[in-house]
Amino acid sequence: DDDPRARRLAASALGRVRTAAAEAALTPALALEAAPEVRAALIEALGKVGGERALSALDEARAEEPSGEAGDETLGRARLRISRTLGRSEPSRFLLDRAVKRATPVVLRCRGGLERLLASEIGPALAPRLPIGAADAGRVEATLTGAPAALLAARTMLSFGFPLPPQRLAGGADASPDAIAHALAAALTSDEAVELLRHFTEGPIRYRIDWAQGGKRRAVVWKTAHEVGARHPELVNDPSGSTWEASVHLGRGTDGLRVELVPRFEDPRFAYRLGDVPAASHPTLAAALIRVAGVREDDVVWDPFVGSGTELCERAIAGPYRTLYGTDLDPTAIAVATKNLAAAGARANLVEADSLVWSPPEPVTLVVTNPPMGRRILRGPDLGAVLERLVVHAASALAPGGRLVWLSPMPRRTAETAARAGLVALSSIEVDMGGFHADLQAFQRPTGR
Repeated sequence: DDDPRARRLAASALGRVRTAAAEAALTPALALEAAPEVRAALIEALGKVGGERALSALDEARAEEPSGEAGDETLGRARLRISRTLGRSEPSRFLLDRAVKRATPVVLRCRGGLERLLASEIGPALAPRLPIGAADAGRVEATLTGAPAALLAARTMLSFGFPLPPQRLAGGADASPDAIAHALAAALTSDEAVELLRHFTEGPIRYRIDWAQGGKRRAVVWKTAHEVGARHPELVNDPSGSTWEASVHLGRGTDGLRVELVPRFEDPRFAYRLGDVPAASHPTLAAALIRVAGVREDDVVWDPFVGSGTELCERAIAGPYRTLYGTDLDPTAIAVATKNLAAAGARANLVEADSLVWSPPEPVTLVVTNPPMGRRILRGPDLGAVLERLVVHAASALAPGGRLVWLSPMPRRTAETAARAGLVALSSIEVDMGGFHADLQAFQRPTGR
């Protein structure tokens, strides 16, 4: 068409078709087009259509494009889109069982407040180092000498990653997009990063960028991906099919930029989690409750708010027990918990009942639970009264020496109630629940009572 606007709109429309025929139509058009605005539309459309033919056409166009022009960025984005599409045809995975070549720093993440529990789980062999300040809450540093699979022994761990050397960045989070992109690209293409990515990746190396402080920063992501691709074409930025996540932490003032390479893989620790309900605990939180409670071979365990059965599953995995009981008012929760417990190989007695009234038919040695609170199901002024009633009821169900281990959003109030009910406080840990805090409290009924 003689009208550039018509050609531009046609190119944009073909980009939405995303077929081989559209690619065949767009590719020769790019070589013949002179109007800048139409060329830009053709380049963007080819990036959406994808394919080897489109990539060759873009490479030819790039050779003719003056470096630093606006079209160069458009070409870079289009090439990145095609690289993502082509790379997804070949599977990629993180090699969990491959040992490091040498002692390697690693960062383990958990909920804030559980750092000591996490450090105790991985043991002294990995030389765990606890956070110094509040800014590093939920972070435990260690040294990996074998395969990353060993880290999965820590059931309170949310994730792990490999820290890269920090990059100088004046202004930190307030630095310009170009400065942040340049520093981030330098981290991702450092010798340490490239060696880790190549060593632990089978198949194409695909990564996504995640900002620890939140936000998208799309302009920075595009600039970073363009610069990384220019230095190491095998490193492909792909947010939807990545084997790695580059977790970016921007410091304040001149603290600079820190990156952790976090592998993405199917976590075998919680394979029992076949179903879920709105009030269910995250498995790492359930594991923390069990870690504090400890394991006794003769344990009779009761979870008053069983939800999807996560606490009981974690208790069954932790070691031998005599009996597991769980109650919930929701029949759907009972059905989901039944399925999850079977997947965990656990034997449990689940009852659809009111936990403030029902009691197990035998003395209980461990009451362990995460009651609904915060953004979960149970809200309102009655929450405190319900928690107090549960403490009193649980205390009456406990055998001498029995433990109550749970999470309380009103720790002072529930601790006072526990004392009045004759329970002795063993420990209390403030835990970040994501938007609010609760205390992981442990109480015990004295053996003489």
